[in-house]
Amino acid sequence: MHFKGQQFGEEVICFCRKHWLTALSHFGLWALLVLTESIFIFNFGKFHGIVEGNFGVAILYFGIVVLLTIYLHKTFLRFFSYFLNTVVFTDTRVILHKKTLFLQDSHEVLDITRIQDVRKLQDGIFKNLLGYGDLMITLASDNSSVLIPFVPNVNFHFRCLSRIKRDALVKGRIRSLKKDEERLRGSFSKEKSEEMIKLERNQIEEAYKKIIGETVKSKTEVVRVSEPEPSYGSTSYRDLLIPEETVEKKL
Repeated sequence: MHFKGQQFGEEVICFCRKHWLTALSHFGLWALLVLTESIFIFNFGKFHGIVEGNFGVAILYFGIVVLLTIYLHKTFLRFFSYFLNTVVFTDTRVILHKKTLFLQDSHEVLDITRIQDVRKLQDGIFKNLLGYGDLMITLASDNSSVLIPFVPNVNFHFRCLSRIKRDALVKGRIRSLKKDEERLRGSFSKEKSEEMIKLERNQIEEAYKKIIGETVKSKTEVVRVSEPEPSYGSTSYRDLLIPEETVEKKL
């Protein structure tokens, strides 16, 4: 899957729209307006006797039809916006896309490494019966919070986002390993530094193995949170580790 504004090497994990319940209210109101306006238009012959010869009633009748038409289009645009507003979870970012047909097209991007805490809010009988809820994301930089409301299958997306966050932390730890190599080699003897590097590498590998192969299951799909395929210009986590042969040779 690809989307506009996707970065090079960025992997889409999953995406969602708001729960269908939010669109149901707009669709129901739209259907009611269509029915009401159809009655006014197709039964004009029955109202003709009342309207004829009474200018005030004619203006009122025409005004009702115009207002129903305007509100009908407005409600349809709200219903159509349901399909345009999406939330995309990638291996590096959370992207909130808010869009209408004509007036709005905005993006809010949350970096995975900036996320401090993720909370699931699912209070109320309807939320628990229909399986939707809210996700509250707390950012580490300024302790501000971002609310993602009406998330469908909220348990799945909560687990998915939590594991993406944990995966990103481990990857960041692995990327810092090379910097630790230089620091250790400059601070200790050669044999001691190589021993510490090997120990640190084993700890990071064990942490990463807990994430590799873990799956997040739902009724409709399975998302695998694992190492992305190496691509040109991107670095695999194995490239950041010290080669086993080099460590054994130096030890």
